[in-house]
Amino acid sequence: ASEKYDVVGLVRSVMSAVYARIDTYVAEARELVAMQVGFDAETMDVREARAHVDGALAREGEKPKLDRQRSIVWMHTLLGDIEYLEEMRQMDNDFLATFSEGCEQKASKGFKLTSTVPISGLVLGKFHMQEVEHR
Repeated sequence: ASEKYDVVGLVRSVMSAVYARIDTYVAEARELVAMQVGFDAETMDVREARAHVDGALAREGEKPKLDRQRSIVWMHTLLGDIEYLEEMRQMDNDFLATFSEGCEQKASKGFKLTSTVPISGLVLGKFHMQEVEHR
């Protein structure tokens, strides 16, 4: 069944443009953290890297040097970004898989509530706001 308006196609197009930039950021963030902790950027497990950073902090005692403390803070920030963006991508992939199968029944079950907002959610949220404003 063809739709008059290809919303999923639009979401796919927006996701493609946005993830082109996000993927670059994630790759660079992984590389920076991996260099600091001595891991391989492509195979680095984010939780393992976080544990490694926390372990290094614990070994230094309660008051690490200011430069080291700043390094740990930015590594935690980058690791948090990577986790968030990877979860976001997974949610978008789930969205596309659901709708590419044309399976509205599966979609009607809904998705889990989370603090992560995928690109598909932003696009559909904008459509919903426009719908409400123009009623």
